[in-house]
Amino acid sequence: MMHQASIEAEASLGERIVRALEQAAEPAPVAVGLFDGGQGRCEIFAHYDAPPAREALLALIAQAGGNGIGSL
Repeated sequence: MMHQASIEAEASLGERIVRALEQAAEPAPVAVGLFDGGQGRCEIFAHYDAPPAREALLALIAQAGGNGIGSL
């Protein structure tokens, strides 16, 4: 079973968040991607083999993106 986490963010932050998720050792993703949402927004997703700890994901995203992110 695959587990997915996704978040909406300002497009200018999207690449930084994707890099942070890709480089994370814990939780380590199986795949990470980014979709252009238009109007300066994007959606970032990450797939995991096991359910990732929400707090760990939020910490990675906050370090990479700062403000301008939606809810996980």
